[in-house]
Amino acid sequence: MAKAQDNGSHDAPDHIEQIRDIIFGPQQREYDQRLDQILSELHRLQNESRAQAEELRESLQAKFSAGLDSLEREMRQMGSQLQLEASNLRKEIDRAEKKSSTDIADARSKLQSELRLTTEQLSRDLQSQASAARDRDVSRESLAEILEEFAMKLKGVDLLNELKKATSRKAGE
Repeated sequence: MAKAQDNGSHDAPDHIEQIRDIIFGPQQREYDQRLDQILSELHRLQNESRAQAEELRESLQAKFSAGLDSLEREMRQMGSQLQLEASNLRKEIDRAEKKSSTDIADARSKLQSELRLTTEQLSRDLQSQASAARDRDVSRESLAEILEEFAMKLKGVDLLNELKKATSRKAGE
């Protein structure tokens, strides 16, 4: 009987991980996709900025012969434009990071709350089953059946089908 309890305690973290994956797996994948999109957009904007900087350099070299004053004026204008675009990009990235952080924190909080509630419910159910077993002075065989039924419920196994299989196996023996 102690061995059955040890196996149950080792399987509990696996079940909790499965529950977490079922509940938050899609959200986590969505956050990952969103972050990948933001990073992709950042890389694209960086490449565009590099291309614009290269175009600016080429333009400046061509216009150098036209006069230093006009060149300095255009350089300031393009520099201001690039600074404005970089500032806007930084703000957009900061907003996206804050939103992602908030979303992840909310999801983590929700997961912890749901996990706590699930754990409490499982604990209450187990205590109730144990109390009922003690009250009925259940035999070892009956207690084993109760624990098997509880394990099947945790695994999501259809108890009725499993019982039919078990009875057919016993009848075949």
